Amino acid sequence: EKFPEFLPVYSQVSFSHIPYHKALEEAAQQDALFAKILSIEGVEEKWNGSEVETVFKAWYGATVDA
Repeated sequence: EKFPEFLPVYSQVSFSHIPYHKALEEAAQQDALFAKILSIEGVEEKWNGSEVETVFKAWYGATVDA
C-alpha cells in the first residue's frame, strides 16, 4: 500500500504507448531496486520498517528527478 504498483515490461509494451526501449530501461531500474531491497539482511522482518522505505524513497526520488 505504501509503494506504487510496477508494470511488467510485457504490460508496458503490449497495453500502453511506452516504447520498448523505455520499458526495458524502467525494468532495469526496478530490478536494481528490488535487488537492493532484497539484499537487506532480514528483509522479511523489516519489510514494513523504515529501512525498506528509505531505500525505496531514495530510488523513487532519483527516478522522479531524472
